[in-house]
Amino acid sequence: MTVVVSLTALACSPSPDGATHPARSEASQAAPLKALPKINMAGQIANIATPVLSQVSGRLIAQVRSGPDYLLAYTTGKKCGLLALRPGSPNPVQINITENWPAAKETGHGNLPGGPYLIATAPSATTGGYVKLHCGAHSEVVEYSVRSDETHTAKPSTVGSISVVSSTGQEPLVVAIGSSGSRDALARHFGMK
Repeated sequence: MTVVVSLTALACSPSPDGATHPARSEASQAAPLKALPKINMAGQIANIATPVLSQVSGRLIAQVRSGPDYLLAYTTGKKCGLLALRPGSPNPVQINITENWPAAKETGHGNLPGGPYLIATAPSATTGGYVKLHCGAHSEVVEYSVRSDETHTAKPSTVGSISVVSSTGQEPLVVAIGSSGSRDALARHFGMK
């Protein structure tokens, strides 16, 4: 069983009159996901992911490899998307999940920095793991858990605007996608900075 607990504090900054006002949110200072640079794929990963991304007009912005699994973060319109791939398995596309960015008036869920976020979850097609996708217009947080009899103990490798914000070997693997400022705020939230 996986339990994620989040705590946040409201930062205040003094103004010239001596009063304190809430600090500007990380999200309002961060670049939108759609402005992040596109990354390229090659080889077996490209062969598996390209047809899926083409169907949804997906634009790949980040990749993380953990053990035999690849997580590919993409945007499509005003949505976050994530492909979880396990090359070499009978069904290499384990998960394909999307979630809308919160509309301007939606408050979203959770208290992660860089929000608001809308949340979607999906089980793996074959491994018994799951993905929990926190989608915001400026950042995306992904929690990925492999099945209970597996653990990925090697340090994950990343490509693009992505940072691992959980400890190596910790379940679930948690990654943040966004500008460097958004990822730093999320890393601090998860105790990695």
